[in-house]
Amino acid sequence: MNLGQPPQLLPHNAPSLTAQALFGVVRTQLPASAPAAASRQGVTVSLSPAAQALAPQLAALPEVHIARGEAADLAIARAGDRYELYIANGVRIQQYADSEIPRLLERVRREPQIQRLRDWSFAQQAFHAAIEAEPANRDAYALGEAIEFRLSADRPSYLLLMNIDVSGEVTVVYKSPAGQPAEANQAVAVRTCVAAPAGTEYMKLFAFAAPPQGW
Repeated sequence: MNLGQPPQLLPHNAPSLTAQALFGVVRTQLPASAPAAASRQGVTVSLSPAAQALAPQLAALPEVHIARGEAADLAIARAGDRYELYIANGVRIQQYADSEIPRLLERVRREPQIQRLRDWSFAQQAFHAAIEAEPANRDAYALGEAIEFRLSADRPSYLLLMNIDVSGEVTVVYKSPAGQPAEANQAVAVRTCVAAPAGTEYMKLFAFAAPPQGW
């Protein structure tokens, strides 16, 4: 599994942090496209010539648009007997056999919600959170390999770490215990292991000065 990790700085959430996956590095050069269409809601998907057969099914999905020359959020290419789904910067999310086209469509269907979660930030928050991975400075991680995430914030905070996997499923990886916020600038170690299926994933870290309702 290749993990895509956009470290989250709050409140100064820069879109460039989520524009690329830090760990997932299966990358291809996608065709250049024009600037994005203004104020379009949802996600735009570009298709290679060999993947055009998917256009009607993709266009029927809510909040999904087929690129007509403008910049795209996702790209789908045909490689041999498989379809490959990419982030617009060329990082591959996952491959799909013809028998897995329903899974590909479902992953694209989830992308608008994934983007909203991935890009969400607190406009008025007055402190920052950070996440680091160990082993550090790695482009990819092998199946079965252990990874330790170190979470921190510069004031006492309730930390919430979420994973968006290759299929678009969202899982809570870590949540500060009720009544036990993390100390300021003290790293909280969260250990996990890379598991199948392989592909590009995202980790999203939130920090709350007080626990939200229902914590």
